[in-house]
Amino acid sequence: MTVPNPFSSQDCAKPSVLAADLARWAQELVDQGRSPFRRVEAQPQLLSSQGILHPHLVFWINRESFMAGGLLLLATGSVAEVFAQGRACAQALGLSHFLTWRGQEITFWADEPSAPRAVKVLELPPEAEQRPGGLRWALQEILEALKPLAILGAVPPEQLSPYYLANLCRSPLRLTHDELEAAFRGGRVDADSASGLSVPALVSAKGGLTLARLLALMSANQVPETVQPEKLERALELALPYLAPPLAQALQPFAGELPLPHASAVRFHHLFRRLGQLRWGRDSRRAVATLEILVDQRRRRLGLPPAKQDRTLAADTLVVNPVCPQQAAGPFHEVHQDATLRALLGLLRDLRGAPAPATSSADIMHLQPRPPLSRIEGTLIAQDRPLGQGDKELFRVCLRASWPHRRPQFPARAPRWLYEAVHLLGLAAEEARIEIDLPDAWLRPGNAQPLVAILLDQFRLQTLVRIRPGCVRLDVEKTAPAAPPLEVTQGLATALVPNEVFPEEAWNAWLGAAADILSEEVIHEGAAAQTEPERRIDEEERARIIAGVFADGLPRFPETYLYEHYRPELREFTLRGPLRMHSLFLGTCELVDEAGHILEVQGEETAQALILASHGDARLVRLPCDRQVTAAIVAKYLADLQELRQKLLRETFSRREKSQTARQWAKRIWDSLPLPPWDQLPEQQP
Repeated sequence: MTVPNPFSSQDCAKPSVLAADLARWAQELVDQGRSPFRRVEAQPQLLSSQGILHPHLVFWINRESFMAGGLLLLATGSVAEVFAQGRACAQALGLSHFLTWRGQEITFWADEPSAPRAVKVLELPPEAEQRPGGLRWALQEILEALKPLAILGAVPPEQLSPYYLANLCRSPLRLTHDELEAAFRGGRVDADSASGLSVPALVSAKGGLTLARLLALMSANQVPETVQPEKLERALELALPYLAPPLAQALQPFAGELPLPHASAVRFHHLFRRLGQLRWGRDSRRAVATLEILVDQRRRRLGLPPAKQDRTLAADTLVVNPVCPQQAAGPFHEVHQDATLRALLGLLRDLRGAPAPATSSADIMHLQPRPPLSRIEGTLIAQDRPLGQGDKELFRVCLRASWPHRRPQFPARAPRWLYEAVHLLGLAAEEARIEIDLPDAWLRPGNAQPLVAILLDQFRLQTLVRIRPGCVRLDVEKTAPAAPPLEVTQGLATALVPNEVFPEEAWNAWLGAAADILSEEVIHEGAAAQTEPERRIDEEERARIIAGVFADGLPRFPETYLYEHYRPELREFTLRGPLRMHSLFLGTCELVDEAGHILEVQGEETAQALILASHGDARLVRLPCDRQVTAAIVAKYLADLQELRQKLLRETFSRREKSQTARQWAKRIWDSLPLPPWDQLPEQQP
């Protein structure tokens, strides 16, 4: 086999492609030979002291246990840059060595406190890339040289970096993502989630909360060592009351939370065993450092700004989506929009011994602190899930508590964060200071009401600054209303021209020096993108669904169901097509087919059995003369049909984000098969 030189001028600009090729060839060698390695991965994501890094190759001994035996960097940058990345990746993987490949030279480096030290150099012959299997020879030499280093170069547990522990904790989140997504999409068929979360958000919240509960309870030594995977989640639930009340509250199940599927429970149980080997929680400083890394990574993923350092919160302050524990001069409050960040932050606060909030809520709209707040600060996350009519009605009820003398009128497509922003403003006391980051979409035409009306009426502007594309920081002070509340019916575009309801002068005077922000081009990253319609289920996917749901074949009624009864007396009926009930009088039923032929039978049980059988392939049907036997086989057949329909729904729900689309495709697949029509079967209650 002839392979290109990975450092030729043509290929040097494509390190990701080269890394994938080298990983594939190295994996073939691992599969064929004897080595401690089981997997070679190209460019995995690692949290490190240098930020998020993607080493070109990682040689894994056990990927699920996050046990690596070596890493390789394709050295195309400066020596200092390569050394910094190599040391950071080695610490993140729990290694004391790393490899660099530059030109024709492969160097093994020992990570020492002063500087990396070269311990071995492999020279690649200049003509190697021209020989069949030339680079295979180099990869084989790397694997052989890494064998002793994989054992001798492992870092002792007590010296492992917090970045290694953070990456280990994130490992099951990555491994279980697809499993949870498929299970939770299918789970929507059997249980109506009350969380209001999309499936990706539900997966993220479930995985993050499970991780936080496991870390918290292991730190408190409250997880039985003998617990089995199928009992792990139940053991965590039973142990939560033994934690400090503020931490236990942050780890409580959220509305609509679904149980872990077995495969995901096994992966978290594997993490439990691995953390036990590493004596998680024994070193509180390392545990705190690990939690700080996990919290910061979650903050970045949510797009939240870093916390202001070296400051003390004023008493009666509400912090919206806090990102680190803070000192406070008195009782303070918190509200979160992300369950994972809330749980990790609660654990970090507990390990640090930092003061807990007086109240902590996971729902802004249900927040009702008493007394009113003297300060509100933080960031509102723009959640793109559309609001249903039930949510809107509930939010209007919540707004009656925060704004008892107003009835804000929201646009039909108002996002959730607009309701939340209005509600937060209503929780502030007189002369309270509000400094909050908002999506800038409220400055757009059609989105100004009712937020602009409330701001004009009861707040004095301090500053209005665009802190990043799509986000503005609103700093206002609440004042007593100078006039009766304005009932705004126009959008901002209409309001910027003089009119009696919403005068331009009032808006410009309120904005003051910050008025120029309206002339900037609005780049709204937080708004929901126009989602593409979900693709249609093609014939190949349809065939896989049918093969999975009807693995035992289509049920044959009534033949198969007569096996459970010993030689019942039968009567024959000839069918010409699907039947429907035409009339019923004193136990005599008239059935009619599509051609208008009428079939007269005795007993509703027999009529129902014939209607069900008429949708199959058979044209000659034998039914019991005994009506009780007929009723029994009909009941069993209907139960089997309902079970098959639920399996079909779980399959389509696991493959489609939108519930309505998934149900439509399940119905189309069902109605294309020789089975009783979907609409004629009673719905099975979850």
